[in-house]
Amino acid sequence: MKMCFDSLEGELTYSPDELTFSRGKVRRGALDASIELALELDDWGFVPESTWSADVSLEATPVDALQQFLRSPYPVRGQLSGQFHGRGTRAAPTVTGLFDLANGDATELRLIGCGGNLI
Repeated sequence: MKMCFDSLEGELTYSPDELTFSRGKVRRGALDASIELALELDDWGFVPESTWSADVSLEATPVDALQQFLRSPYPVRGQLSGQFHGRGTRAAPTVTGLFDLANGDATELRLIGCGGNLI
């Protein structure tokens, strides 16, 4: 996946065993995020068994800007603030987060609860 940025700053470590990005700031259009990232590498490669972790913080970021950056359209609009935490392996990633959606608007959004029941 190719990603483009208006600006990217932070401390980068890259070796055959790891890639880390600390105290990072990412900007692209209206998207402004803080990021900490650590990838375990296998001889420079990020294989399915490689572990990773990431922490991303957003503050009043337009959801449209985030969707454009991730190339993932969802029927949600508004401004997103929060902290998101990802970890696991490349083959089995998990992401959790605590967030607030201000001025939110959602159309055609289906939420599935426990047991497959529509909420």
